[in-house]
Amino acid sequence: MEQVQPRRKGLRDWVKTGVGLIVATGVGALVGTAVKSNHPDNMKLVTKFCVGVAGFVLTGLAADAAQKQVDDKVDMIFDTVDQIEDNVKDALNVPIEGEVVEGTGA
Repeated sequence: MEQVQPRRKGLRDWVKTGVGLIVATGVGALVGTAVKSNHPDNMKLVTKFCVGVAGFVLTGLAADAAQKQVDDKVDMIFDTVDQIEDNVKDALNVPIEGEVVEGTGA
């Protein structure tokens, strides 16, 4: 079975990458700050190391979840725009985006 590629795939990928990078960076900064501000200063070296590793893992998990949410929302928006475009095209029965209609000589 052949898979159908979504329209505007290149633009969709760029938007996902750009917005995802911004969101993941923000989430990472927020989680990192929360981890750093919620532990006592007098921890032993081993405990500091463990908290640091756990904070790193927690930051990664939160950033991954945020990236998945961004991907899902971007796909939903692009799919909705594609559906609206299809509905308008069908309703007006006119070419969109330079589409050639048979018999026009174009």
